[in-house]
Amino acid sequence: MGAQFFLMRRCLRRVPANADRIGTLTVRVDPEGVRVKTAISEGTVRWEGVLQIAETLDYVYLLTGQYVGFVVPKRAFTDLATGKAFVDTARSYCESSRRPIASDC
Repeated sequence: MGAQFFLMRRCLRRVPANADRIGTLTVRVDPEGVRVKTAISEGTVRWEGVLQIAETLDYVYLLTGQYVGFVVPKRAFTDLATGKAFVDTARSYCESSRRPIASDC
């Protein structure tokens, strides 16, 4: 698990100088799944596709694969309570979507 975050951080450091051309990714959670939207695309990953929800001091990770997922910087939230509510809500939706098997949400 720790290696996963190390690799993510390492990859994020390699974002090109023109990264602003990629655009802003908006991430929203609702009972259906994780909804993502950019200026040119949008989509939904159903909760069944979210393998794990993890967080560090600075980021929330909604992981859809071993090295794939959505990284939400905590600085995007107006305050700590809003960030905590996002994580708690995401975990609640994720756990609700699971069958009676163990989950990492």
